[in-house]
Amino acid sequence: MGRTWISIALFGCISVSAACSRKATTQGIEPPSIPAQNEMQIKRELLQGYSLPEAAELELVRQIQGLDASRLQFPVSLALSDEGDIYISDNNGDAIYHASPSLKALNKLPAEDGRLQDPNTIQVGQNEILISDNDGIKIFGRNGSFQKLLRIYYAVFNFAVDSAGNIFANPIFVTPKESDSLVVSLNKEGMRVGSFGQRLNRKEHDGLEDRTYLCMVDEKVIVAFKHRPRFQIYNSKTGELLREINVTHPVFPELAKLEQDRNFVNPKDGVVRLPVYISGADVTANKIYLLLALPQPEIVEFDIQGEESARYRAKSSVSAFSYFGFRVRSVGVAHQFTLGMFNQYRDPVLMAFSSVAKTNERKEDSK
Repeated sequence: MGRTWISIALFGCISVSAACSRKATTQGIEPPSIPAQNEMQIKRELLQGYSLPEAAELELVRQIQGLDASRLQFPVSLALSDEGDIYISDNNGDAIYHASPSLKALNKLPAEDGRLQDPNTIQVGQNEILISDNDGIKIFGRNGSFQKLLRIYYAVFNFAVDSAGNIFANPIFVTPKESDSLVVSLNKEGMRVGSFGQRLNRKEHDGLEDRTYLCMVDEKVIVAFKHRPRFQIYNSKTGELLREINVTHPVFPELAKLEQDRNFVNPKDGVVRLPVYISGADVTANKIYLLLALPQPEIVEFDIQGEESARYRAKSSVSAFSYFGFRVRSVGVAHQFTLGMFNQYRDPVLMAFSSVAKTNERKEDSK
């Protein structure tokens, strides 16, 4: 990935409008497009004409911004350990950063021996950090010491790891074929052992509809589409599609109309973009959580059967230009949501929210 656009990356359409050059980078980080028709501004204008779904209010408990967060050149992914430690992949900085649960400091890990090449998705296990880059998937110790490289021979948009160390990845294909699968499964040595899921493979959109966020619960793989308002649940052992669930919001039908707007989809020659519906997915306590790609952070909770059980929303004072990470952690009876986002000034910010109340309690009371 070229570095010539570092200074303008935060003003492009990387996470917001999903602009994608037809000379796609190996890890699928979409290079910036022209800043016209900013998607979040379109969404803000749409939101003024609709009543928001009822949601429990999220309380901001801590954040990192300003000088500490400015050390990040271009963060693209975020992971959370069981203890609440935060790990961030910095794509342009070729680095991994760590923050304690208190978010009091952001420190760069000494991962130079791993020779990171445009790192992308990051995941954290019990004693290791896995991070995809242009070489494959690299494994580090929690202290940043390099352990090994898995040469998986796939460009990866996102991946998840199960308790046995098996990897489930959403690959990017430069020249997609009908036989290509949505998800490939790899053993802990990086060897392909299976695949499942059907891709749309729309060449006119450079396959953007097939980019997904993945997470695991028990023997299930949750596959949430970035550019489609839905997610799927697969059996991780057999690859069987168990169910597909639509994600709703009043502005989503209006966003779908943008896909028919040539000025939006193809703002200039060689550039393709589609509306973003979902900016992250995670699982905790047998609940599925999706971060919606809206200016005001909104999170939808589903049970494992795909039924919506709660919705959470930050106060209107929190405004995002785009998101680069989303994780959920249960803390007692509360849920803690950690978000990586670019604010309206295009500065990276780490935020931790908490909520105890749920909208499903309201639903139960009304019965």
